[in-house]
Amino acid sequence: MSLLIRPALLHGRWRLASAASRLAPHVRNPSVLHRRLLSTAPGSTETASQHAQSTTTDILTRLTQYTIVATGAGFLVMLFFPELVGRGLSAYKARLNNRRLDKIITTLDETTTDVELAPNGEKKGPGQSFYHEHVTKDIEEVLCKAPIRRYGIILGSRGSGKSYLINKIAETRQYHCKVSMDLINSVKVMVDEISENVGYDFEDWTERLLQSYFFKGTTEQMSPIDKLAYLLDEIEEAMVRLKNANIYSDRPLFVFDDLDGLETSFSGRSQMDPNNDKALELLFKAANKWAREDLALVVFTCSDKMYTRNVRKIVKKDLLENAKIYRIEALNGREANAYLHAELKPTPPEHEIQFIKESIGTHIGDLRRICEEFTKMSENTVTEVVRADIEACSREIRQVMSQFEFKDSVEREKLMLFLNRAQNEKRHLTREHAREWKILKFVDALVDEGILTFTDFNRVKFQSPRVKHAFEDFQKLDRLSWFDRWFYWL
Repeated sequence: MSLLIRPALLHGRWRLASAASRLAPHVRNPSVLHRRLLSTAPGSTETASQHAQSTTTDILTRLTQYTIVATGAGFLVMLFFPELVGRGLSAYKARLNNRRLDKIITTLDETTTDVELAPNGEKKGPGQSFYHEHVTKDIEEVLCKAPIRRYGIILGSRGSGKSYLINKIAETRQYHCKVSMDLINSVKVMVDEISENVGYDFEDWTERLLQSYFFKGTTEQMSPIDKLAYLLDEIEEAMVRLKNANIYSDRPLFVFDDLDGLETSFSGRSQMDPNNDKALELLFKAANKWAREDLALVVFTCSDKMYTRNVRKIVKKDLLENAKIYRIEALNGREANAYLHAELKPTPPEHEIQFIKESIGTHIGDLRRICEEFTKMSENTVTEVVRADIEACSREIRQVMSQFEFKDSVEREKLMLFLNRAQNEKRHLTREHAREWKILKFVDALVDEGILTFTDFNRVKFQSPRVKHAFEDFQKLDRLSWFDRWFYWL
């Protein structure tokens, strides 16, 4: 009998030992044991969701404890090893800074390899323009060559080819950036446009968060004008790094094209950003500083009107003294012939090309428009295309003149007499004459619409022969009766 009972007792001791080993961890934590007993007891009301919630609470409590311990350890490390922590933070800040500068340099490095064909079939590299060659040569051989000492301003009327010229030059530079100011109406838009073109991201939230915690704070609270100054400083730092890496390389070229689109306090517009004047001065300060320190070349393009009536009144004189100013107008006869032979398809006879130059002028913008219209409307002759273009310009003049509010017929006759005299190239009419005749506001409005233009010494003349011939048509129509006008437009 004892032989039968002994194995049973041994088996019972083994089961008790195993049960004790399973319960041992829970004995240290009575609450866990209590929950386990309740969950396994008959009639227990604890659901699976309640059990999961209690488990999540335990995990969060444990993580909070770990965080407190880690934070305390971090403060102890900073307290006893401040030099080590400082070196680590400095190295991390340097990595963030290098990443920003590398991104700017990489964005500016957009080399173009297109090849343009000259009218005679000769191949020329990118940037070598066939038009305004004297200005192009001077910019490339004097202004662009290191060491940089001056910055540039290209002046010219609408359609004279300022943007075309500087874009061709920019294509030859390994590092270049073009910012079009045509649609910029505030400093905020200017900052967004420049930062996008140089690859600088103000919206990098990870960098913003870390810098606000460890370093000098974020740029979120900055005003737009402060953001512009901060952005120009970042670009300058990238240029310094680029120069130190390769002192013999070409300097980056920054183009701020068509400053006329930026409204200033002298533009006569009531709705404008009051900080536009400060932003314009900041750009010229940066251009002057980068030129003097041989970091980068900056070129601005604008009309004579914008330069005379806005830039010279906003930017300090000593900053403008370091600028090299180029004035470009219409193409010369040889350049205009080359352009028309290259762009007109099929090429018309020589007498028709001469007719285009005499009727439209030799502004590259006007010639481009005629070439496009002639190519698209192949059933029309050159004479018909030119005539339609002049008539369209005449309608624009009529529309602008119809919006003028004259006090009486005498004021209108004064304006017409002034425009008649402006047609004569030998007469030198200026804004002072318009002010004496008390028609300056009308003359300025015609300049804004691209009908008139200012040259050196504020001389007023028609923007091109196209506009001049269109005004002659407008005069003829203006003398007709209302019935004759209706019949004429039919």
